[in-house]
Amino acid sequence: MQKIGKYTCRIIFYVNILLIFAMVGVAYAGYVSPVTCGYCSTITLSFPFFVIINILFLVLWLIVRRKYSFLPICGMLLCAGPIRSYCPLNLPTDVPDDALKVLSYNTLSFGHSRDADTVFPIFDYIKACDADIACLQESGGTSVSLEKAIKHISIYEHYDTAMVGKSNYHSLLTLSKYPIVGHYNIPMESNSNGALASWVKMKDDTIIVINVHLESNSLTETDKKEYEEVLRELKDNEVKGEQIKAQSHKMMGKLMAASVIRSSEAEALVRFITQHKGEDIILCGDFNDNPLSYTNHQIDKVLNNCYVASGNGPGISYYAKGYNVRIDNIYASDGWKSYGAKVDDSIKSSDHYPIFCYLSKQ
Repeated sequence: MQKIGKYTCRIIFYVNILLIFAMVGVAYAGYVSPVTCGYCSTITLSFPFFVIINILFLVLWLIVRRKYSFLPICGMLLCAGPIRSYCPLNLPTDVPDDALKVLSYNTLSFGHSRDADTVFPIFDYIKACDADIACLQESGGTSVSLEKAIKHISIYEHYDTAMVGKSNYHSLLTLSKYPIVGHYNIPMESNSNGALASWVKMKDDTIIVINVHLESNSLTETDKKEYEEVLRELKDNEVKGEQIKAQSHKMMGKLMAASVIRSSEAEALVRFITQHKGEDIILCGDFNDNPLSYTNHQIDKVLNNCYVASGNGPGISYYAKGYNVRIDNIYASDGWKSYGAKVDDSIKSSDHYPIFCYLSKQ
């Protein structure tokens, strides 16, 4: 029995090594452009599962062979940066009195799943949040007109809006308690997404506020149901492996195609931000991509992620279609310090949760 245990531990040891190599590869795959490797940015979605398995290995070694526990610990250290990006931990700090409260929220046209035709809880939420600047995505259309939304969210005297994409399908709405003195639609090659830059005048300073909605993964409810049905049939031995393989390729193809489009959109944002280097910039919106994606790595080059700097936990902001991950973000340029970033899951009128933080000039 002792000999069998020795060989079993050795096999598990090598499996753990292979897992760590895979985890590190997935953790840093997002640095590769989706144009070069379509799978790279997409497979980063699996990173939390590798971390969980590695933690289970750590528990196993602490129980069975404590001297081998160094192995999963080394794996975690190698992925310390990606782990912090996915699930940051920060000590709470007092918010300065002069801090700017910033809100970002994809409202799903102010709530397809609202309580009634004449009741819009999102209006009440935005007013109660009382942010100094609010960047809203999908801010009009099927549920309520943009004009009605602006009227109901009455605490804002100043606003900026734009229909984005070639189809002018989605709208962006930036609300401000301070005067908006200029705006610019950042050019992007997209049918239904884009970015709006607004110049907000605050006393002696002017801040460029960028409201963005990047390319969606285009996974429909039908796609999800078809995939779940294939998995169920596979469990019941009613479907062949080829069918689930075909369904997986279909979904992966959609994810990869969207990531390629987002990569060019992210690069367009970086070009605009670089052109305005040295100016105060706040970037908010729905990035439709996970924290380790190529999209976020590009933005990280020029701005600081406020949730990573001052939030806690995974901060899941999108919870529909089985795609539970933080895809909504607030970024700020150097010179701003973030406080109390939070994804607020108390309101479920959209398929996104709102994200907010406080920003103070340093």
